[in-house]
Amino acid sequence: MSSPPASPRPAGGTSEDSVHGLSDRSSERLLVGLMVFLGASGAGVAALGYTWLALVKAGALLGALLAWTMARRTRQRAQLIEAQMCHQQAVMAEQMAKVEEQTHQIERARDEALRAVQVKDTFLATMSHELRTPLNAVIGVAGLLGGSDLSEQQREFVDIIGRSSRTLLELIGDILDMSKLEAGRLEPEESPFDLIACVDDALELVATQAHAQRLELRAEIEPGVPRTVVSDVGRLRQILTNLLSNAVKFTAQGEIVVRLDATPLEPGGWRLTFEVQDTGIGIPADRLDRLFLPFSQVDSSTTREYGGTGLGLVISRALAELLGGEMGVRSEPGRGSTFFFSITAREPSERASLTLSLLPRRVLVVDDHPDGRRAVALLAQRLGAIVVEAATADEARAAAPQGFDLTLVDSSLADAEPALLEQLHSPPGTVLKLVPRGARTSAGADAPQTLAKPVRLTALETSLRQTALDADPPASSLGRDRGPSSTTRPGQRILVVEDNAINRKVLLKMLERLGHQADAVDNGLAALEATRQQRYHVLLLDVNMPHMDGYTVAAELGRRHRRSRRPRIIGVTANALPGDREKCLSAGMDDYLPKPIEMEALERALAGPTPLREHQSINQSNILDPTLVHRLREGVDGEQHLHRLCHEFLADGAGQLQRLLDACARRDAEAAQQAAQPLLHSSRIFGAMQLTTVLLGVDLLLR
Repeated sequence: MSSPPASPRPAGGTSEDSVHGLSDRSSERLLVGLMVFLGASGAGVAALGYTWLALVKAGALLGALLAWTMARRTRQRAQLIEAQMCHQQAVMAEQMAKVEEQTHQIERARDEALRAVQVKDTFLATMSHELRTPLNAVIGVAGLLGGSDLSEQQREFVDIIGRSSRTLLELIGDILDMSKLEAGRLEPEESPFDLIACVDDALELVATQAHAQRLELRAEIEPGVPRTVVSDVGRLRQILTNLLSNAVKFTAQGEIVVRLDATPLEPGGWRLTFEVQDTGIGIPADRLDRLFLPFSQVDSSTTREYGGTGLGLVISRALAELLGGEMGVRSEPGRGSTFFFSITAREPSERASLTLSLLPRRVLVVDDHPDGRRAVALLAQRLGAIVVEAATADEARAAAPQGFDLTLVDSSLADAEPALLEQLHSPPGTVLKLVPRGARTSAGADAPQTLAKPVRLTALETSLRQTALDADPPASSLGRDRGPSSTTRPGQRILVVEDNAINRKVLLKMLERLGHQADAVDNGLAALEATRQQRYHVLLLDVNMPHMDGYTVAAELGRRHRRSRRPRIIGVTANALPGDREKCLSAGMDDYLPKPIEMEALERALAGPTPLREHQSINQSNILDPTLVHRLREGVDGEQHLHRLCHEFLADGAGQLQRLLDACARRDAEAAQQAAQPLLHSSRIFGAMQLTTVLLGVDLLLR
């Protein structure tokens, strides 16, 4: 078989032609081999070869065309993607511009909102000040009128004025607090405080109104509750006062009880649980959810009948949450309500026991109301007393021969049997008549000695301490008054510094009613001049005055006198914002009295400790408690034990006293209180009565 003729090739072909030539030659050889294998003739092979080559060339052209088409499409796709990317970038740039503009708008809106909040706060603070200033005169004059000789109708009118003024004052306070809550500007101000005293303070604020409605008011405090904790005492007192005020408002008869329990937390903390239970009108279950809504009450008739803004519970729950707790309510219509809340608190860095466990006193509690009797007994037991309870006068007479250091008789039994107090009195013991706070008590040499209900732990502690300090008791203890007004020091010389003429007149009249001598000036410069010419025990100093404000006056008096020689300075202000009290104290003032000033608040402020005099005489017979010294000597190794206690007391006391002096020099009240409490505890254990009395005054000043 002859080979097919070679395909003609054009001369001068390109490299591409060479490639195609190589391809053609390969194809030719493949085709020839195939045809030979199939037995084709030479002419057939040649014909098929030309056809095959034509097809191959056509395929090559088609491949090139496809490759070019794909490259073009790729370029078009890339251009499209690039165009889309450019478009997206433009869109993103536009969106970024919009976001930036919106951000600027938000920032402008935020700044405007902050300015609006600041303007609102300034407006509310200013209006609060301006409203409290005339309210001070209204409430003060109403209090003065209430204490004068009035007819029943006149007294009713005065009571209406007083109640309406206090309601307005509460509304102002609620609106201020709500404003701070909305702005998120409420922060806890933590410090060590007496937890039991805080509960007592809240009870005392509503006790007068509760007595007027013939309501039984008491506290039930579990034995495991700590005496001193670290939290925000002002906010806690505010929660308790709000709940107690509501309880008094909505309870026509029966009782109101505050319960307090504590659960230890790790490390070094407490969960304090409070309950305020009343026997009032109660709340339907389907309306409980409305209680904690702003400006909302159970129904519109509640607002018309009882008044109020509906903010008290909202604020109270927010404050409980601020202090690390929560608030809830249980209620049954017609049976009463129980509001409960919790807070978290820390233990103070130096924990000191404030009990009289080494000064045991025997106490007889006489009360026909079992819960009230038990509440007083628990307080006495907390102070380390041995308590016997009596429900009737006969039971009390039967127990009297046992001998008691202190006998507490409820006024209901004492009034029913006037001779009972004298029958129970057995010198050197003391008999106290328990009188509701706000009740009128008789005066005179033969008037019984009284203790206000609900009984404050601190007041009971003072009474127990007095039984130890009375080394030479009089023949009868029934001629001295320890009632609600007994703490006032009559006859003090007081300077009133107030730029408002009406408020000056009201304060002067109130001080006169309390038995004090008072002068008045209308500005700070005149106050400094008056203190140069006359020695005053107390300055009632308005902090907001033209020319020279109260802060400047206090600072100048501090530079001019040693603290023990200058008068006590009580700052008086119509502001009621958090930090005002601290601002007064940091300026060198001793206390703080917000307007409007009520007679009881003024009386309590004036009853605070006066500065110690340098050459104050010391009663040598009362330096140590002889009864306690005798008890410490008793038992095995008693004398050596007493000497060991003396050595430890003197060794430790020197360091504790130095820490107290250093803290006072730094004007660090918290450190001073922490230094004073261990020294106070040691002096009680050792029976150092004079030192205990002085340190109690120091502790009271530091609270």
